[in-house]
Amino acid sequence: MNNRRVKPFVCLLLAVSLLLAVLFAGAMLSSCSNTSPHAETSANPAGEEQDMLDPHNYSIELRYSSDIAHGGEAASTVLTNAGYTVTEDVDSHVYQYSKSLIVYRSTDNIAMAQDIQQRLGFGRIVENSGRFIFSGDFLVIYVDDLAGGDVAEEDCLSYVAIRNGWDPSKGFAKEIAQELAAQNYQITEIGTTDTLIYRDTMVIYREEEDLEAAETIKDTIGCGTTIPALGRWDFEGDILIIVGEDYAGP
Repeated sequence: MNNRRVKPFVCLLLAVSLLLAVLFAGAMLSSCSNTSPHAETSANPAGEEQDMLDPHNYSIELRYSSDIAHGGEAASTVLTNAGYTVTEDVDSHVYQYSKSLIVYRSTDNIAMAQDIQQRLGFGRIVENSGRFIFSGDFLVIYVDDLAGGDVAEEDCLSYVAIRNGWDPSKGFAKEIAQELAAQNYQITEIGTTDTLIYRDTMVIYREEEDLEAAETIKDTIGCGTTIPALGRWDFEGDILIIVGEDYAGP
């Protein structure tokens, strides 16, 4: 082959290769600039944490009785002005709480529970752990233990609901509630079962860890059988007492 014909062909080939290399390098640079950290939307942990501490993102169910409505309404106003969404529950339940509480659903809510406590100036902070039935993120219970000023700080032994299961006219549920409250149990309900058919008193415990307290309560009231709840009864607290015909009184 003639060398004078080959040389122009080789030069053309080199020129095309150089052009392709330049184009490829430009494309790579453009790709890198598009995927630069400055062009990406990065996560903002600080912003997420700020949202978690914003009262506007949380709702509260507030319970109080009509005889202390002035205090309940004042608490509602404080929480609403802080940005919380508040629903009020006045005398629509049979709940008979003996101490003011601030109940939170999960450990992620502890900081906000403390914020609520600080704003209100009362209430013992407790975890729900399935013991309370409420809508919203928090349950605030306002009761008359605030009348003396300071909130009692001692831990209650257990949260107990009590229902008459045989003859409500005797008022045994209320008598048992008074006896247990004096021993520092938190009474969550005094009521009556839907059907009055219970001849034997039952002390129903929610979790296995509540069995010891249930046995102690059974000994205190002098009768009853301890039974695991297993989701068969709907009640607030750790323990439900159904007072049967066999209960003779204190």
